[in-house]
Amino acid sequence: MTLTYSDLMEQVACMEIFLSKQWKLSYGSVVAIYAHADRHAIIAILAMASRGICFVGLDVTTQIN
Repeated sequence: MTLTYSDLMEQVACMEIFLSKQWKLSYGSVVAIYAHADRHAIIAILAMASRGICFVGLDVTTQIN
């Protein structure tokens, strides 16, 4: 699937709203990302970076006990 820059930024803006309203994340929040590297993860990462949310990517190939 191709995504234009405009479409990408629109989806990032929607994700920013979701993160702040649904999850109450704001500047300085810290979260872990446990997801495959797909377009949804990229959109989430860009939205968090835009909002000043610190994130740590977790390796999905490693089991969490």
